[in-house]
Amino acid sequence: MKIYGTENNEFILRELGTRIKDSRIAMSISQRDMAAKAGLSLSTVIRMEKGEAVNVDHILNVMRVLNLLPNLEMLIAEQIPLPVEQLEHKKKRQRVSKATKTSDEWKWGDET
Repeated sequence: MKIYGTENNEFILRELGTRIKDSRIAMSISQRDMAAKAGLSLSTVIRMEKGEAVNVDHILNVMRVLNLLPNLEMLIAEQIPLPVEQLEHKKKRQRVSKATKTSDEWKWGDET
């Protein structure tokens, strides 16, 4: 099933678990072997495949066993500066600040 981004977390975890299970089966790896190779308990692998919440570390370990870690590049792409930003030698942004208010903004009570 396709994930569009409007689904709740439970649905996404179930879908992730199903995809992990399908990948494991396609590679002919048992749950017990997966657990051993990923350094996890069998119960953790079973919970993950059922779509229950597990640590991100556990998911990464399983993805490593299934050779799926390169797919993380599609999940959150590296932010590459625009060419104009590179020409201007701007520093990479480290944080977001709130917009500053200007003095000519209208406020309640200013109408008199």
